Amino acid sequence: MDATAQADLFKNPTAPRAQRPKAGSQAAKVLSYLAGGGSLTPRDAQRMWECWRLASVVHALRGKGWPIKGRLEDNGNGSQHSRYWMGRDTP
Repeated sequence: MDATAQADLFKNPTAPRAQRPKAGSQAAKVLSYLAGGGSLTPRDAQRMWECWRLASVVHALRGKGWPIKGRLEDNGNGSQHSRYWMGRDTP
């Protein structure tokens, strides 16, 4: 995602009630990363910010109006994890 598209996400979130999280919070870090074109799994969030409840953070951001997409991915060992992203159909 280019800088203009990222700036547009913050200026004009798709949901009319979208609110920014508190600066410096895990939610703010996750939102900034996703808005910058990144995708995240729970393990990524654990490594980067010691965020152990990414699904909860994403749920809260969605509740504030942010258009975060997600899908389940196979771990290769019979279990699954979620991957989250913003701004495009697939990461």
